[in-house]
Amino acid sequence: MRLIRPIFLFVIFSFQIICIQGQSSFQVAFYNVENLFDTIADPNKLDTEFIPGTKTDWNSVRYWKKQKDLATVFDSMEWPEIIGVSEIENSTVLQDLCKTIKDKKYDYVHYDAPDLRGIDVGLLYQPKFLKVLSSKNLYVALHEGDSLIPTRDILYVEGKVKSSGDILHIFVNHWPSRRGGEAESEKNRMAAAKVLRSFIEQLWMDQPNASIVIMGDFNDEPSNNSIKNELLMASHPSSEINLFNLAYTDHIEGKGSYNFRGKWNMLDQIIVSKTLSDNTGNWQVGAFEVFRREFMIYKGEKYGDAPNRTYGGPIYYGGISDHFPVRVKVERRSR
Repeated sequence: MRLIRPIFLFVIFSFQIICIQGQSSFQVAFYNVENLFDTIADPNKLDTEFIPGTKTDWNSVRYWKKQKDLATVFDSMEWPEIIGVSEIENSTVLQDLCKTIKDKKYDYVHYDAPDLRGIDVGLLYQPKFLKVLSSKNLYVALHEGDSLIPTRDILYVEGKVKSSGDILHIFVNHWPSRRGGEAESEKNRMAAAKVLRSFIEQLWMDQPNASIVIMGDFNDEPSNNSIKNELLMASHPSSEINLFNLAYTDHIEGKGSYNFRGKWNMLDQIIVSKTLSDNTGNWQVGAFEVFRREFMIYKGEKYGDAPNRTYGGPIYYGGISDHFPVRVKVERRSR
């Protein structure tokens, strides 16, 4: 009987240590979910392609199937604590997605952007892990002669990791497409890169040790000018290179998240600041992964394996998305 009290105290002490140490790792993921529209026409958006009775015949059955399929992907990924998404129409589709995966209790951040089609970016996160401190959308202006062309904003979220108190600065992107040709449209992606670079440089002026996570569908690859020669060249007060593209190695090895006629493109990327990529901060990122499982793959006779997409033009295939998600695991650095 004399041993009961020491054992009891040891258990309590061990529990307290675990609570103090907090969560030892978390996942950051990004997923272009391919035209996640609701089924209701919005008079302020060009969304009539995705409503019932049109050539795509988008309807509630297909909508809820896609929501459940997305939940299955996140389940297979073991429920990342932070998930950036693109090609969502509005807050409603994120509310419905959170309801579909309600047991994991996600919340979201979203702003309506001026994109003519009405497709935006958003951030899903687990409130038990992250407390959102502030957020805003960064406006990107595209110039076409004397006119300004609306496009997608960049979402910025400042959040605190509850288990450690560390602050994360998260940016979710979906840069302008290559419509009209890669070279001809490059200036549009450069415009988005300049907006993001300027904001980050100002952030560093105030917080040189800021932990930054940049994710998105950039519609450019890691070796393209907008990423390699603009965004990654953001000036840090230390004069050192301070942003690192975690997707670069996979890219040069010929891997990708999007398949265009049999050629893999690494359009979806995760970029982090030095504080997360070296041994100086409290957290350190692990290997980058393009997440693909058999149920997410379409095996084509002509172009081989590709993401199993929802639509090909107006033809309904019933897949999940034309992109694969990407992710990294972030682990608490041992002292």
